[in-house]
Amino acid sequence: MDGIHDVGGRQGFGPVDVTESDPPFPTEWEARAFGITKSVTAASDYSADKFRYTREQLPPMEYLTTPYFEQWMRGTMAMLVGSGLVTPEELATGCADGTTTSGGIGLPKTGQDAQAATTMAMNHDGPYDGEPAFISGDSVIISQNAPRGHTRLPQYIRGRVGRVVAYHGAHGVPEDNVKNIKTFEPLYTVAFDIGDLFNEHQGSIDQINVEIWERFLANEE
Repeated sequence: MDGIHDVGGRQGFGPVDVTESDPPFPTEWEARAFGITKSVTAASDYSADKFRYTREQLPPMEYLTTPYFEQWMRGTMAMLVGSGLVTPEELATGCADGTTTSGGIGLPKTGQDAQAATTMAMNHDGPYDGEPAFISGDSVIISQNAPRGHTRLPQYIRGRVGRVVAYHGAHGVPEDNVKNIKTFEPLYTVAFDIGDLFNEHQGSIDQINVEIWERFLANEE
């Protein structure tokens, strides 16, 4: 989806403020938002890709001005309502009214469960009968086009030439996963010289590595 959330390579947002001494969560509500969101990932139609896509539906100005973990909570609430697990009224009051079902989501989580969920590993690999089309060292050109809806293909690498540096096996395709379609496809790390992506970095020895699914790659001619 070519929306406001795809800010990679865009100018005008100011420097990234990085302070290693900052706590993981500056306020308690952010830590709670993180734990709550991680605790509802057992919902039957939940996926990381659908969660990202839900957040991407925020209006552009709201997306750019809403605190990160407030975005998380908005996305979580929208998915819970969309899944039929809660009603808007239940969210507003904090009380169950008995009109929804918790089928498939299991028993309520304890605080210990929530803490464990924050470090739970998520695997996205899967079966694939074919052979990878590319190997390390191959020069590839990135597709100019991205599908409608959610995509993990950044705009700033489209149409550019890179070099395959790693193959990771078959992984779930985000563009399909948001539709509850399980498609597994070869995933590669592709390296780009930063000067080939951004003119102001001509002559730099730095590189940018991006994980890209096979459907977006073609041999450079």
